[in-house]
Amino acid sequence: MKIDENTKFEEAARAWLAIKKLEVKGNTFEESYRRTVEKILSPRLDGLALGDITRDTQTELFSYLAETYCDSTLRKCVIVLNAIFAEAVYQGANLKALPPIKVKSKKPPKTKRTYTVEQAEEVEKYCKVHKY
Repeated sequence: MKIDENTKFEEAARAWLAIKKLEVKGNTFEESYRRTVEKILSPRLDGLALGDITRDTQTELFSYLAETYCDSTLRKCVIVLNAIFAEAVYQGANLKALPPIKVKSKKPPKTKRTYTVEQAEEVEKYCKVHKY
């Protein structure tokens, strides 16, 4: 499928995903790419032609997403959206690349729990003698 500036986001994303699926391992494809497109980007961008996705659209999208998602998920979204546009440009679409955007999550970070050296050694000992 040829992607141009009139191609709807969902069609361009589907075409890009088909290419990406050949380039990465299955789990990486599912978690980093397909999920990002289908669960996060598509609900907000489906129905828009690539040429209608502007800096304002991008700013509005990421302002909304920053309320719900952590920084690493937001970075994935930026990468995927830029890659879809890059593929369209590669195929000859008359599009300008999306301007770089840095997004900071508004969601408070989760507290990370770590093991002490002693706790880690105890878990390791336990694992050596218990099958599961």
